[in-house]
Amino acid sequence: MNLPLFSLHYLPSIAYISELAKHEEVLIETQENFIKQTYRNRSKILSANGILPLIIPIQHGDNQLISEIKTQSDTDWKRHHWQSIISAYNNSPYFLYYKDKFEIIYFDKNIHTLYEFNLKLFELCLKLVKIKTKINFTNVFVKDYHPDFRSQFNTKKMDTTPKDLKPYYQVFDSKFGFQSNLSIIDLLFSQGPDSRQYYI
Repeated sequence: MNLPLFSLHYLPSIAYISELAKHEEVLIETQENFIKQTYRNRSKILSANGILPLIIPIQHGDNQLISEIKTQSDTDWKRHHWQSIISAYNNSPYFLYYKDKFEIIYFDKNIHTLYEFNLKLFELCLKLVKIKTKINFTNVFVKDYHPDFRSQFNTKKMDTTPKDLKPYYQVFDSKFGFQSNLSIIDLLFSQGPDSRQYYI
């Protein structure tokens, strides 16, 4: 039986994490070409002005493997993203507990590729929300694969929110109401070690 196959996302959504957590072992795609306008280089958080997309600028080229894509070095996007996260979550209950762990990754000057940056954040998020799913990586590209979750979570349509996801406290919920299925960090900074009970 094949292992479930996922693409690697930037600060994945709660729906993504919820699906991944159902499996004891999964595959993460390393051999696909980069696909524009997907969660591979973008994420969503809740700011004082509403839902804010965080988009990583990349160095574009034709038919580039996702694992080889480099992020742009001529813009200060990492600092901008980090400042946006601070502004959005500085008043959340658990941000100060986890802040340093994320900040180290955002300001690591030895990370140059999108894949490595996403992977560092992905591994940290899984650790903090206590998901023990074993992560494996592909070494060949297979177009027709099952079960395939590579296109399941799409920026062009609303993600399927886990049916049993309970509303939780959000910093700006009095202003916007509960906003479902943002990045997993929205839940993590709100609920800390109790995050897992909200989506499993």
